Amino acid sequence: MRLRLVLLLGAPLAVFLGVLGGVLALDEKDGRTVAASPSSVAVHLDSQATPTTAPAPTATPAPSATPVVRADCAAIRGTEYQSEAERVWYRQNCPDPTPSPRQVVTAPSSPSANIYGTADRFVMRRLGINAPVNVSVVGPDGTMGNPLGGSDVVLYDFSALPGLGGYPPAGGNTVIAGHVDYICCPAVFAQLRNVVEGDVIDYYTGDGGHYQYVVQWYGDYPPDTNWASLLSGGPNIMTLITCNGTFDPRAREYSHRRVVRAVLVASSDGG
Repeated sequence: MRLRLVLLLGAPLAVFLGVLGGVLALDEKDGRTVAASPSSVAVHLDSQATPTTAPAPTATPAPSATPVVRADCAAIRGTEYQSEAERVWYRQNCPDPTPSPRQVVTAPSSPSANIYGTADRFVMRRLGINAPVNVSVVGPDGTMGNPLGGSDVVLYDFSALPGLGGYPPAGGNTVIAGHVDYICCPAVFAQLRNVVEGDVIDYYTGDGGHYQYVVQWYGDYPPDTNWASLLSGGPNIMTLITCNGTFDPRAREYSHRRVVRAVLVASSDGG
């Protein structure tokens, strides 16, 4: 598996992913409801009176609250939806960011020496994911490390490249990658093929912190995508990356990358 970071010439802090022979190659095969009308009511004034039928009362509908819809892609992106109507509006009107391509320089192959283990864990209970987290340090040259095996994930430390990445306790855009398969078998992020909006991500830090995210959107991107906007910082978001699509045994990579974006909804620092 190969992970590379691509630097944009002439654009300070503008960075996106690329691979010599494949970008982010994470393979290692490498009611309708009907309201009932009130019944007519017979009113008897006295025993001598002729029974009369009173008109059915007219129901006055209760005023309904207008659902919150910010109708602003930039304002919604990276935050929690304020209503179901807003979620629908966003999915219909706000395409995933695709910056225009620019001239690029590819970084060298990633050395495994840049990866170290942590006591953090990444959990998505509905998808059956519960994995240890390793940190891959991204140097000034843009080299990105690979997950150490099929059952763990890597969190990218972009501290040498300001404006990219993040970490749950510190905010920003926490960028995490994992294999979709490894050697012969499904790997830790295989079930991201079944992700849905609203899925919950629990991130536990080694010092007792708990950070909960909810999936806001997901999509599949071709390898030559400009990844700058997907990796840049945010208010407190998380971006997951794995492979998807068709596997090419000759190139030993998949045709697309599955990208999942989630937003922070709850946190505790373990103090």
